Amino acid sequence: MDWRPRKLVGLLWGLGLLAALAWTDYSLLRGAAGAPVSLALFGRLLVAAAALVLTLFVAYSLCGLASLAYRIERNGIIIRWAAGEEVVPMPEIVAVEPLRAASRRLAGGIGWPGCRFGQGRLEGVGRVQLYATQASRALLIRTRERSYVITPANVDGFMSDYHTRRLLGPIARWKAGKRVPAVLDPSIRHDRLAGWLGLAGLLVNLGLFGFVAARYPQLAPRIVLSFDPRGLADRIGASTEVFLLPGIGLAILLVNAILAALVHRRERILALLLLCNTLVVQALAWIAARRLVL
Repeated sequence: MDWRPRKLVGLLWGLGLLAALAWTDYSLLRGAAGAPVSLALFGRLLVAAAALVLTLFVAYSLCGLASLAYRIERNGIIIRWAAGEEVVPMPEIVAVEPLRAASRRLAGGIGWPGCRFGQGRLEGVGRVQLYATQASRALLIRTRERSYVITPANVDGFMSDYHTRRLLGPIARWKAGKRVPAVLDPSIRHDRLAGWLGLAGLLVNLGLFGFVAARYPQLAPRIVLSFDPRGLADRIGASTEVFLLPGIGLAILLVNAILAALVHRRERILALLLLCNTLVVQALAWIAARRLVL
C-alpha cells in the first residue's frame, strides 16, 4: 500500500522559489541583451547560467516532492522520488520508530520549508537518507547498513501496515539501494577521476571565454584570424570571430563528455582518454586565442 506525506507547504514554497529563480534568470539575460562585450557581461552570463542550473535542480526536486510516496510490501519498503526508487528489503530493517526530534538532532540535507531530502546526520544514529516533509511527524527506518527518515501523513496507519506486512514474511529477496533509469545514473557519475577531468575542462574553457571577453574591448573592429606557415597574416575578419575559439572548445567538451558517458560502463579507459583530449583541445584554443588578442 502507498502512504504519502503532506506536501502542500513544500510544494508552495518550492513553486515560489522556482518563480524567483526564473525571474532572476530573466532579469540577468534581459540586462545582458545589447550590452557591450566585456568581462562584466561574461560575469553576468556566468551568473545566469548558474541560476539556470539551480532552477533546473529545484524543478527536478519539485517533481520528486510531488511524486514522493512510501510503499510497503511483504518484501520491504519502497520510497519513490521522481524517476527513482529507494529499496529497503524487509529482512534488513532493524526498526521503524518515531524520530523524536526533541531528543535527536537532525542536521544536513537539501531543501526548503516542507521539503528535505538528501544526505543528513542524526544524533546518535549517524548518516541518514532524508525523504521528509514534516520533521515533527518523522519516522526513522533503521537497517543494518543505513537509515532513512520519512514522514507519512498517517503515522499510525503506516506503522500498522508495516507490522502486518512484516508478520506475513517476504516472498522474494530484494536488493537494497537506489533503482533509477540508466540514463539518469550513468556509471561515469561515480568515477571521481572522470569527474575531475570533466570539471577541469569546463573551468579551462570558461576561463578562456572570460579572457577573450576581457580583451575584446581593446580589439580593433577587424583583426588577423590566421597566419600562413611563414607567420604572415592570411585571413582578416571581424573581431567577434575570436569567440569561435572558446565556442569550438565548448562544443568539443560537450560532445566528448556525452561520448565518455556512453562508453564509460564498458570502456573506462576510452572515456578517460576522451576527457583528456578535451583538456588538450582547450589548451590549444588558449594558445591560439592569446596569439590573436595579445
